Amino acid sequence: MSAQVSALHLGVAEAEGVAFITVSLPAALPIAVGLTYATVDGTALAGSDYVFTAGVLTFNPGETEKVIVVPIVEDGTPEPDEWFFVHIGQPDPALAGMMSAQFLPLGAQMAADAMSLQSAPPIVVRVLIAGTHRLYLPIARRAM
Repeated sequence: MSAQVSALHLGVAEAEGVAFITVSLPAALPIAVGLTYATVDGTALAGSDYVFTAGVLTFNPGETEKVIVVPIVEDGTPEPDEWFFVHIGQPDPALAGMMSAQFLPLGAQMAADAMSLQSAPPIVVRVLIAGTHRLYLPIARRAM
């Protein structure tokens, strides 16, 4: 079992002010699982283009969907398209030990699903902030 995202490439306009990344599990687990996430600079920079965001998505027993919210900085300056990344999926160290202890009473399949979630490679989502830079070309009139 591995976490899934709504899209690996996400576009957002600077004026929208926020990017939403939906993370889901293909099936509910009877125990809490946590996945860490963090934004990483690309051509967009934390602080000037978006707000650095990091934390733990905690899926409580029975939950299958969580949303990461990344604020986008509206600076009103014309600029080209820029992008940053959101890395998702490293198991939360605080919950990992608790999860391991809870695997035993689960059925074999549930325990295998929880363990595979813990060892799945991280998901990387690319978020594009649509630029406001426009190229204007002068139009020359021809004499008739």
